[in-house]
Amino acid sequence: MTRMGWSGGRGGHGLLLPLALALLAVPAAAAPPEPLVSLLVASSSESGPTADDPGAGHESEPLAPPNAAETAARETDPLPVYSPPRRATPRAMVSGGLRGTRGLSKPLALVPAHVALTSASSPSLFWWIGAAPPEGTSVVLTVTNDETPEPLAEVVLPLPQRSGIQRVRLGDHGVELAPGVEYEWSISLGSDPASHANDQIAHGYITRVAEPAELGGTPHGAGALAAAGLWYDALAAVSDEIEVRASDPRPRAARNALLEQAKLTEARD
Repeated sequence: MTRMGWSGGRGGHGLLLPLALALLAVPAAAAPPEPLVSLLVASSSESGPTADDPGAGHESEPLAPPNAAETAARETDPLPVYSPPRRATPRAMVSGGLRGTRGLSKPLALVPAHVALTSASSPSLFWWIGAAPPEGTSVVLTVTNDETPEPLAEVVLPLPQRSGIQRVRLGDHGVELAPGVEYEWSISLGSDPASHANDQIAHGYITRVAEPAELGGTPHGAGALAAAGLWYDALAAVSDEIEVRASDPRPRAARNALLEQAKLTEARD
């Protein structure tokens, strides 16, 4: 009783006791139940980084691109394997790379040593040369068959500006092959318009067939075309890929694999 009377004396000390009692009452009322505190602590320790966590301090990691799986699959695609026709007619092939007369390199037809197949009416033909021909050289494509005395086509081609693989699209020259007919095609390089005795010539053979049933009439890559025995179509498909993705080494590796299987190793990139 004496203390209560004293705290209510001068200087407003009478307010101290009620205020102290109020402060003592608030923490007790506001303290959360113990189970809730434990739950909050446990949740924080599972979701947040800690000092022992090697990923501490990194709020997020870069996500993989959505096509990562597709890209990885393309990188591990097997190289095409050419399956020659069961009854392929053998043809002797002359290797290129030899120096001819007047500084001309001998061309090489990029076709196996047999009559190879295509399902296209106007396929692409490929040949290779070890050195770009000098100015003034004539380059002529000739397509013939035993059923007609006159050539199906005789086309003067542009002079190659570089060595390596060259492509001739027969469709660009209005040439169409008949189904089931064996054709011989040749590339001749000549430096003397008055005489073709010293021309350098490469020969290839081709027959157009119906598209195999397993392809189902839908576009296919080089692997499926090579497995179906369509040499010219497989080589065209992989060359198309090289033209579209010149910096990608995989199409070149696929074309090199085809050339190796046909023993055309000198034409590899």
